[in-house]
Formats: sequence, C-alpha cells, structure tokens
Amino acid sequence: MPTVPLFLVMIDPSIGRVDKSSLSQHTLLELVFAGVEPKEAIYADASDDVAKWHGVSCNDNGDVIEINFSTNSLRKIHGSIDVQWLPATVVSFLASWNTLSGTIDMEALPHTLQGLEVDQNELTGSLRLRNLPPPLARVYLSYNRFSGEVDLTNLPPKMSVLSVACNALSGPLDLTSLPPNMEKLYIYRNEFSGETDFLQLPQSLRFFNLSGTKLKGVLPNKNKRDFQAKNTAVVIVES
Repeated sequence: MPTVPLFLVMIDPSIGRVDKSSLSQHTLLELVFAGVEPKEAIYADASDDVAKWHGVSCNDNGDVIEINFSTNSLRKIHGSIDVQWLPATVVSFLASWNTLSGTIDMEALPHTLQGLEVDQNELTGSLRLRNLPPPLARVYLSYNRFSGEVDLTNLPPKMSVLSVACNALSGPLDLTSLPPNMEKLYIYRNEFSGETDFLQLPQSLRFFNLSGTKLKGVLPNKNKRDFQAKNTAVVIVES
C-alpha cells in the first residue's frame, strides 16, 4: 500500500507553506486521501501509476482529470478528504454516497474544477461559496450536515446546478444575483428564513425546490416551471 512520501514535501521556510507545485500527482492524491479508509478502495496493487488507481481517470498526458469515488462505482469510503491537494488538472471530483466526514474547504478547490459531487455523506462545517473556481458548473452538497449561512451572490458565472438541500443551513438568502445560466437550484429542508426577493431569478431556472424552509415571499412562476415550496410561507404565483 502506498504511503505519503513526506521527504518529497517541499516547504518554503519563508512562508511555512508546502510548495504544491513541487509535488507529483501521485503524492498529491495520497495527501487528498490520507484520512480515508479503506485504502484498498482507492489504491490498486500499490501502483505508483495513478491512472491504475480505482476511480481515477487521466488524459493522454497522464494528468488526472477525473476522480470518481461514488459508491455506485466503488466500495464505500469513510474518513476525511483534503481537497486543497487536488491536482490543478482535475475537472471533476465525485464522492457521493459514502460516509465521508469532516469539513471541505470550498475555496481551496482547483481552479480547473467543473463538477463537484459530495452529496449523501456526513460532511460538516460552513459552506463558503463566494470564491469558487470560475469554470465550476455543477455542485451537489445535499444530504450532509453543513451549517451556518450561505452567500449565493457571487457564484461562478457558468454554474447551472447547485444543490445544498437537506443540511442544517440557516439565515436569510439573497437570490437576486444568481448566475444567468442557472437551471437547477435545490435548497429544501434547511433552516433558511426571512422575507425573500424572488423577482430577479434567472429566466433559465427550470427546477427550484425550497420546500421545508422558513422563507417567505411571492414566487412568480412563468411557463409552468418546476417550482416547489411545500411547507413554507412562500406563495407561488403561476402566470
């Protein structure tokens, strides 16, 4: 089984930080999954070739572009992941339907990332969504234990899907600056509360579920889009 080659971890003494660019993709992935078990669900025969690891896909240059540890394709994994070490070439990270715990630093995701799916886990902590990777288009964070308030006013311009449903998120929501191409927004079964302005939702929004929250307001629904607000004080006005 591979172990993290700590002698390769280069530290700049002037700032006391690890020089990520000096590490191989093999070492970076070992750091990402250092807190995850079972290791045999990740490593394949202790291979140094990450292209042979379970759930890892590489391009023709050998760069890691996708990591898929969702349990529909692999054994369930548990423990914590450290996304700050994801290789800068990764565009898709999938780890749904596991029992991952701990926090996830959304602002430490690689700037190349286009898809993030970590729903159906036991992740905790706050969700900082203001400084996400610009290409990020699909984010699934539902069915975890995230808490605190969330800021949806500075999401990436290409984001089309965001799901934070079934967590312990709370506070007011500003929905006046959603990305222009947002198609699906799922915020149901959280503790969001307060009067909410629904008049500036993007025309592209086709699926919107805010059921089971404490939000209030009038939600216009043109062209019979799939909007749901069960068990709320939100009134959906069809037009």
